Amino acid sequence: MAAPRTGPRAGIVADLPLAVAGGVVTAMPDYIHHRLIRWGVDAAVLAAATAAFTDTAISEPDKEPDGVGTAPVELRDDTPRRDNPAFWPVLVGGSALLCLSIYADARITRALVGWLRSRGVTRPHTVLGVCTVPILLGVRALENTTEPRDGTMKR
Repeated sequence: MAAPRTGPRAGIVADLPLAVAGGVVTAMPDYIHHRLIRWGVDAAVLAAATAAFTDTAISEPDKEPDGVGTAPVELRDDTPRRDNPAFWPVLVGGSALLCLSIYADARITRALVGWLRSRGVTRPHTVLGVCTVPILLGVRALENTTEPRDGTMKR
């Protein structure tokens, strides 16, 4: 069976909304000080960026995943089962890694903000947000260069 084809991407135009949203969300603590309001605004910004991202991605809805339009889609029942011996260790380990990454992000951000404030920066989250956009675009560009030119997904 051939590898499923993915639609061509619109390049930086498709990646820009998510990168800008990442920068805006990073800069938000400098402008909205109430945490619950900031979380609501962050959710709205990310929802809008996701909608913009899905609108800019080029898709071909009339074609099947194989790119030809004739082969039926195979449905497999490969959902994880709770009776699988690896289910609970993977779930606990994944949850622990998620919590650890959130904690590390908060500590690193706090340290960078403190360092920038000690250097006289009045809006350090804004500086971090401005730095976030090119980093996210660079990561996405590196991801796009690893995709094969024929549009097939790697397995």
